[in-house]
Amino acid sequence: MKQRSLSRLLLGAAVMTAALVASAASITVTEQRLVDQRIQADVMDVLARNPELSGRVVVESRDAVVNLSGYLATHSQVRRAGRDASQVAGVKFVVNEIRPRLGAVSN
Repeated sequence: MKQRSLSRLLLGAAVMTAALVASAASITVTEQRLVDQRIQADVMDVLARNPELSGRVVVESRDAVVNLSGYLATHSQVRRAGRDASQVAGVKFVVNEIRPRLGAVSN
């Protein structure tokens, strides 16, 4: 009898956990837009605060996927920008389309 009660209790807990996970995973379009706006602002802030990056970067976020475009001075700066963007909270993936400015002259 105790085995059956324990099984029912565990089954009930599993069902409740699945319901909570399913409800947490589904957000409205408006909520996703707000999340994307926050991610975009956070990525822009991280990149702007990095003194090692010189150039122009455009940041877009859709469904927590960040798209970086524009240009930076070197290949290493391009990699650094992508790495920094990927570490922002909420970012699932980064599409790094930033191009290095070949032959750029630094003053």
